[in-house]
Amino acid sequence: MMLHPDLEGVNVYGVQHAYGDEPRELRASDGLFDAIFGRDGWTDAVLESDKNDPDLLHVVGQNYNFNGNRVISVQRIYDRVLPILQNGGRVWIQEAGQSDVTRDWAEKLINEDNGISAADVRTRVILVQHSSSNEGLANDEDLAWVQANTNYVKIADGNSENDTPGYRSEDKDNPDPYHLTSATAEDNPNPAARDLWRLADDYIHAQSASPNIYINRGGVDFSDCSENWWILDLGDRAYTMDAFWERYVINFNPSTFAIANTNVAPGTIGRAYEVQMVAAGGVTPYTWSIISGALPAGLSLNPASGLISGVPTTVQTANFTVQVQDADGSLLTKSYLMAVSESTFYLESGGVVVMDVEFSPIIDRWSSETSVAGYTGTSYYKATANSFSTPGLGLLEYPFLVNTSGDYQLQWRSYIAEGTDSTEHNDTFARLVDADGNTVAPANAATLSPTSGWYKTYMSTRSKWSWQASNADNNAQPLHWNLAAGQTSRFQISARSQGHAIDRILLWDRNGTGDYGSQSTGKVTDEQIANAEALPVSEISGAGLTIVTSPLPKARIDNAYSHTFCGDRS
Repeated sequence: MMLHPDLEGVNVYGVQHAYGDEPRELRASDGLFDAIFGRDGWTDAVLESDKNDPDLLHVVGQNYNFNGNRVISVQRIYDRVLPILQNGGRVWIQEAGQSDVTRDWAEKLINEDNGISAADVRTRVILVQHSSSNEGLANDEDLAWVQANTNYVKIADGNSENDTPGYRSEDKDNPDPYHLTSATAEDNPNPAARDLWRLADDYIHAQSASPNIYINRGGVDFSDCSENWWILDLGDRAYTMDAFWERYVINFNPSTFAIANTNVAPGTIGRAYEVQMVAAGGVTPYTWSIISGALPAGLSLNPASGLISGVPTTVQTANFTVQVQDADGSLLTKSYLMAVSESTFYLESGGVVVMDVEFSPIIDRWSSETSVAGYTGTSYYKATANSFSTPGLGLLEYPFLVNTSGDYQLQWRSYIAEGTDSTEHNDTFARLVDADGNTVAPANAATLSPTSGWYKTYMSTRSKWSWQASNADNNAQPLHWNLAAGQTSRFQISARSQGHAIDRILLWDRNGTGDYGSQSTGKVTDEQIANAEALPVSEISGAGLTIVTSPLPKARIDNAYSHTFCGDRS
């Protein structure tokens, strides 16, 4: 349903086992939640005291990892909700169960020093509950709290005949099998819905008996989801079971043909350039072309692969329109603006190069943010999408020149900006290329774990900025490269894990006098962190750098005086 164009841009997060004073049996379905929301798109809020009780928690159909935790789940939900509210957004809760969990994270929003007030929660956290039974099973104190402190909306019960949709088969004694069979049929034109309904059906069949009489007899029942109809304002589009099925389950192909790139990276004269155009949906293979305007001089578009590549030769701002055609003849176009500037680069001094992440213009899969305190410079960059197996998407680049030959090791200042797990949202791809765009192999390449020439680079510290930069899971290794004096290189990063934030990049000569990280693991001690924190950002040089000057303001005897010279990089 959430893949439909009706709901484009709606962000969702799933919570399993959000129960209160509920005496019922619990049923775990990790595999189904993974398939629907993605591994990082949901959490299991089971109470620690319940998850090891086989008489209460029934693991059916999938392997249950027993990692559920109410306290951790509350923190995960809080971490998801907080930036939305801080940016002026709203949070809608489909309360399919009780409100005990909601009270925990909503109250945390008010109590923490995060800029969110009680009035914000009362007006912009909208809790929608359909069931009086759910209210009756909630902890009385928790229910009273959410009713008083959130925007609490009680709609008509989805399990009863009233003015909310009846999202279940009509005859519980002899339900029509049409809905389930049409959803799971091989010829269902919505393959995403088909696969999910098949997985759900497998889960039901793995149980000795479903507690739901409609489902037991071949029907369907998702009437507890009537809040979705109200929250998403579906109205007549999905007011009946059949209308919902026709619109969201069997008559829509979510693989809608689209060009995924919202912008293209700027280029630099004399520097190798690559941007991969990406299409989604439609029927492969695709054919790419430029139908109006022109790429910057020196660049070309590969019609088969969609790769824009070459070496820009002229300072300019180019306007062009890209067209992609799929194998069925469907056409899409999208227009872009691309700037090409003269080259500027960081200068190594004293065996170190310190680069601000915001030197590279922001592009797809990254956002420039300031909400996490303690960053340096003007902002930090945070990855906005996962790309675990495809490096090179959301490519940021940092050119530098070394004047001292050496073995340069990477450390970067980064932060886990989503969730509380030290092994999630904690890594980004990295690599080094020479002036011609050729990948430079690390000096210790034989001990590393590359992905198409890139290296997953991670840290493992929660709740604070850290200078750790390691590769190779369970056997941490640093990244370091042998570089010759006078060599111009480009350090590149690309998004891997959504929520990983990067503030500053350090390359330091392992043969020099500085000590900024472990030469065997890439991890850092408190002393090494202090050493790195004390370093100023490196000088920038190049043809594209100018010093902006003007007559200096007058000074007066015995009065404090200061003036800042500004640089402009174009």
